Order: sequence, then C-alpha cells, then structure tokens
Amino acid sequence: MAKKKTAEEGAKPKIEQNVIIAIISAITTVAVAMIPFLMNRANSEPAPTLAPLVVTTTSAATLPTETVSAVPSETEAAALTSTPVPQIGIFNGFLAADIEGLLPKSSFKPDEAIYLLFEINDPTGKNVVRVVWSVVEAKGFKAGAVLSDTPYIINEKKYVIFSDHGVNPWAVGKYQVDLYLNNTLFQTIPFDIAR
Repeated sequence: MAKKKTAEEGAKPKIEQNVIIAIISAITTVAVAMIPFLMNRANSEPAPTLAPLVVTTTSAATLPTETVSAVPSETEAAALTSTPVPQIGIFNGFLAADIEGLLPKSSFKPDEAIYLLFEINDPTGKNVVRVVWSVVEAKGFKAGAVLSDTPYIINEKKYVIFSDHGVNPWAVGKYQVDLYLNNTLFQTIPFDIAR
C-alpha cells in the first residue's frame, strides 16, 4: 500500500529552502554593509580582503574570509605613517630701492641705498640669518672679497635689511648678496653698481 503524503510533509522541504534563502540573504546584506567600514579603516592594520559571495539555490554560500597580507617594508611603512615636514629656508629674496619692495631693482648707483627683502621659514626656531655682501668683479677689489658678513636673529616671516652707502659709495662693478639660514646657503642675489 502506497503511503500518501500529507500537506505538511510536502511543504517541509519548501520551508527549509526558504529558511536557507533567508539566511543567505542576511549574510549577503551583512557582507555588503561591511564593505564601506572595511574601506575606511585606519591604515594601522591591513583591511581584510573579502571573497566574492556566491549564492545559488543548489549550493551552499561561500562566506567571506580574511586573508593575511604581507607586512609592509620599512620604506612602505614610512610612506604610510610619514607626515609632511614644513619646508625650511629663505624664499623670495630680492633687492629694491624702497623699504616696501615696490621698486625691485638689480642695478643701483654707487651712493644709493639698497633694500634686501626676503622671507624665512625655520621650524627649528633658530632663525639665524647671515647676510654676506661680496664682490664678483669691481675695480680695486679682488673677486670674492667680502664687504660685509652680518648675522641676524630674525623672528618675523618677512624681513628687510637696509644697506646705506651714502657716506662710502660702492665702486662700479658686479656684486652679490648671499643669504644663509643656520649656516646653510639658500639664495644668492646678483646686482650691479653703475653710474
């Protein structure tokens, strides 16, 4: 005698299939929700790599797995953790005929006042600027002769140095001014003295 299936027995496999589909859907939802979190994690630890989630009605779901990534080299680790260092130096140096720097010049008269304007950035806080005025080529002077070598402690970002030659006019020729910050040469500005 053949046994008849009841309505409950016929529905049982369908209920189990629905439960499996619901579980797979829940796992998929959780996996998709975790992706932004994993992508935004701090660089201090490697983010896990997710395997693709395969969902079919005939096979079991493949769950996400975490893979171990290689430890970064010292160079890679330094690049990940380094912070930008403020640039140190003397910048935008130029000579002018006025204290505001509105009249930049590279040629002056022998008795004309020369204004040296520049900006500095010294994160070390030493701020020792050395200004060296020297001869490149002028009658009566040896090439490279130093006319003035003066250190300054500068606490402002922008600075002006005044060089007055009204009493002792400069000889006609070519000159330069070298700007050092903490004994490192950062800028050389050439100029002429002409009649």
